[in-house]
Amino acid sequence: MIKVMTVLIIEKDGNLLSFIKDLLSNCGIEVLTSSNGQIGLNVLKKNKNVHYIISDPRLPDMDMIEFLLKAASVQGKDSVTLVSPQQFFEFLGSPLYGRGRI
Repeated sequence: MIKVMTVLIIEKDGNLLSFIKDLLSNCGIEVLTSSNGQIGLNVLKKNKNVHYIISDPRLPDMDMIEFLLKAASVQGKDSVTLVSPQQFFEFLGSPLYGRGRI
């Protein structure tokens, strides 16, 4: 299966991280993972082709604004597309995506 996009998941809850990773991987999405902001930034440095970041809004090692500014700098972009796990699941349950597909 050809991977059409790359998503970085930053989540301290290992069970939630695994669930989201499996869900996205089964859809043909390349998934990179991290348990905190600094590791996430290191992953971004090695992988310049990350399209989206799904991140816990309460990172254990830095606040979200600090992470966003550093992530944009590392990616060489003016902005970074970031959603929380809660926003991700709300989208999956929305009429836009198709309620009940999961």
